[in-house]
Parts: sequence; C-alpha cells; structure tokens
Amino acid sequence: MNIEVLTKGFEKTESMSEHLQTATWETIEPFLKNDRDIHLKVIVDETSHRIEGRRPQFMCEILLKTAASRKVFKVRKDSADFHEAVARASSAMKEMLRRRSKKRNSQRTWDVVSQPAA
Repeated sequence: MNIEVLTKGFEKTESMSEHLQTATWETIEPFLKNDRDIHLKVIVDETSHRIEGRRPQFMCEILLKTAASRKVFKVRKDSADFHEAVARASSAMKEMLRRRSKKRNSQRTWDVVSQPAA
C-alpha cells in the first residue's frame, strides 16, 4: 500500500495531509480488500484564475492503480473549498469503484449460471 499526497500552489499542513489520507482511504478500502499492492496518488492544486483578488479554486485529483488491474482509475473534481473538493473527488471515486465492483459481480454470477449442469 502506497499513498502519495502532493499539493501545488499552497503549503499543506499535517492536518490537511491527514484529512486527505483518511478521506481517500476510507472511500476505497471496502472495494479493495483483497488487493495488497495499491498505489494511491492524491494531488490537490490551488489556482487563483489569473486575478489575485479572486478566491482560490481547489482541484483534487485521485489516481488509483492496483496490481490486479492494468487500468488506472482517475477522478478530478474542483471547488472553492478545500474540504469540499476532497469530498467530491472521494465520492466520485467511490461511485466509480462501486460501479466496477457491481459489474464484476454480475459477470461472475452470469458465468456461474451459464455453465451447463453435469
């Protein structure tokens, strides 16, 4: 298990880093119980949209790579609030993994049902 937290455009505090790790790990942990070799990368970027007077916009990107799959799961969400951007990205990743898990489970049950009886 490898969790990498990167920030761009601002200094992260220990509590921010802790919040990012717990929020993302709690989201994906139920779906990846059997996978041990997981690489999770969380990138949070702050932009002020070219004008210093504007409030900053936070963009949270989550990249997930497992050893069992060659596919890299990627989610990118943005918001004016740091915690909201992290929550939106975590929720989107959870939904993506839920759909993948549901699809895999339906394929497994279909394979079991479709086999001829002996």
